Amino acid sequence: MAVDTRDMQRALRAWAAGTFTRAVEEIGAELDRVVPVSEDQGGHGGEPGHLRAKQEISGRGLDATIRYRAHYASYTDEGTPPHVIEGNPFLAFYWPKVNAFVVLRSVNHPGTQGTRWWSTTMTDRTYG
Repeated sequence: MAVDTRDMQRALRAWAAGTFTRAVEEIGAELDRVVPVSEDQGGHGGEPGHLRAKQEISGRGLDATIRYRAHYASYTDEGTPPHVIEGNPFLAFYWPKVNAFVVLRSVNHPGTQGTRWWSTTMTDRTYG
């Protein structure tokens, strides 16, 4: 004699999918609270809060994912080493320190310190 467990399997899958969806939505809301918001997004072409506006939660159930549709999102989390930024062929921007519009072929960027906003939020999560 065998016991039919199909209804129990369906119920368990539905519960797991709903629980995972709620967890992803909760994490998305927490990331929205901790995502860095600067007064100046610099060369990233955004206004204050631009990175926050790039959060995307896609899929439902066990296929739900969170991503940020901004190429620099990982730089704000992990930081960057000092590096050269080169123009194509020039860089042009307003430089407040000298109160002037400047045109250069390249600049030495000092690098940035990461804020670990994504890493810390994702690592500190425990579901059980």
